[in-house]
Amino acid sequence: MQQISISRRDLLDFLDQAELKYPVETWEIQGVHVWPLIKIDLFFRHVKSEGRDDELSSLILKQQRRSRIETMTRALIAFFRFILLFFKKKRQLDVFFSDSSGHRVMHKGAFINRYFKPIVDYFEGKNQNFSYLTINNDTDNVARYPSNEPLLFVHRYLLGAKLWRKAFEKRIRNKELTGYSDFCKELDNPRFEHLCVDKKFKNHIQHKVDDILAFSSIIQLLIKKHKPKVIFELCYYSTLRFGINHAASLTGTKTVEIQHGGMGRDHVSYCGWRKLPMKGYNLLPQTFWLWDESSKQLIESWTKGHGFHSAVLGGNPWLSYVKESTETYSFPQNRQIILYTLQYSEIPDHIIEVIKSTPARFQWWIRLHPRKLESKTVIIKVLTDSGIHPDQFEIEKATSYPLPTVLLNTHVHLSGSSGSIIEAAQMGVFSIILEEIGTIYYSDLITGGKAKAALSQKEIFETILAIEGADRLERFDQSLYKSLAEKFVFNK
Repeated sequence: MQQISISRRDLLDFLDQAELKYPVETWEIQGVHVWPLIKIDLFFRHVKSEGRDDELSSLILKQQRRSRIETMTRALIAFFRFILLFFKKKRQLDVFFSDSSGHRVMHKGAFINRYFKPIVDYFEGKNQNFSYLTINNDTDNVARYPSNEPLLFVHRYLLGAKLWRKAFEKRIRNKELTGYSDFCKELDNPRFEHLCVDKKFKNHIQHKVDDILAFSSIIQLLIKKHKPKVIFELCYYSTLRFGINHAASLTGTKTVEIQHGGMGRDHVSYCGWRKLPMKGYNLLPQTFWLWDESSKQLIESWTKGHGFHSAVLGGNPWLSYVKESTETYSFPQNRQIILYTLQYSEIPDHIIEVIKSTPARFQWWIRLHPRKLESKTVIIKVLTDSGIHPDQFEIEKATSYPLPTVLLNTHVHLSGSSGSIIEAAQMGVFSIILEEIGTIYYSDLITGGKAKAALSQKEIFETILAIEGADRLERFDQSLYKSLAEKFVFNK
């Protein structure tokens, strides 16, 4: 792994200063506001060089090597698919949703989106004529998606849209990026060497803009055919969602990003936007739907008073949905569950020592990250080789059961910086935060007595024992999502 001389915070501070120093809100390539693209791209490069945060670094597009003939064949097929969209029958739809496989879970035998499914079920329960379309950017194993869900796998059309744009759409003349060259010169510094910013960086951004505009062309066609009242999305900073937001800005369609995880002053996508164009950034959603007041205040620190971007409190639909479920699950009797939500492929040595030290009345439920499921066998071996009896931990149920259900039966929750810390607080469960970055993300929860930082083996062990018998925290009202969703869709 490459040696890094700066922290995430150092890079974000530099980007914050650059935002004040240069007219970044005016930087456009072919009508696309590129500062969000540049800022987020640089941050992901840093995260990738750290080699730890799988969720963020996975957003960097990995190009597959294909033969020229294979590429041409795929492009022609995609082109004809794109052409067919022009002839698609017009039909009014209430809502577009957009997600990726990482936002989905297996629930009652179906691969569902845990944030959208509660909204869909609520609307379908009220009105059997409710209609929607899910726009997804998954490219692998699409057969796992529910056959009764209206889905459009947008990558099937991407190359076709790019061919169409190249052949028929007039290229918008680029504006001068005032100060951009000076900004790049500042990045030509040894401490930024790991970001690999060179003379080709602008070409890299141009390629990303081309992909965004191709996605935007697809979404504009769909909007014209179906005229959705709102587009709900997750993880706005993927290339597809950038394209959706761009298309929505051109067509006057509302976009709402529902919070899907933890936030904080060190999350590049949700803080530090010091300058906003008058009509907003056309790559960002119009409205941010937040789980809790702390997250809402983070967004409002830069959206408050702005005429386009805004923040609303809507809670986490998944928590309420699972809580209302009639499905039954089995939990240990006369044991207290310590839930440990993993973000990486390994358990640090000091946590293993804590597991070995905890009394038998506790059972550790170790929940694997959705993208690290293959690490289960290795983790079990490490635990058993360390002398930990299999009865002291549970991985299968901890990972496969819905998180809200597990939290309802959890005594205390441990995590480094996962969004599960917010979910735990909303379900009334105290969290022990294990990493410095987590203390930054969730400082408000720590201040409010809903979480505590414990970084050493001794601190973690003592905190687990100290909160034994403590009163459960007050739970957050999760039913907010129903009225908020109605407001967006039906203006109620």
